[in-house]
Amino acid sequence: MADAAKSSGSVLKELEAVAAEFSESDLFKSISNPVTFCFNNSDKISTYLYCIVAGPYGYHENNVEGMPPMRIYARKSVLHEVDHADMFLAT
Repeated sequence: MADAAKSSGSVLKELEAVAAEFSESDLFKSISNPVTFCFNNSDKISTYLYCIVAGPYGYHENNVEGMPPMRIYARKSVLHEVDHADMFLAT
């Protein structure tokens, strides 16, 4: 456990260094009214339950009573090729 805490601390220091470097960059200075959000620590969450994506994505959604809502994401350019019906049956 101590190794995990030590590696977490070093990762945090790296992130802080990157954030400091970014805040001094011309890109950051060109953003009007930048905002920083700070969040409290939370419980760990499995990576397959959470994602961050950027770009022209679309999704197929499945809402069935008694089941959690599900989405399958893909780039908009290939969304029509996704066999979402079979994927929803398998999950």
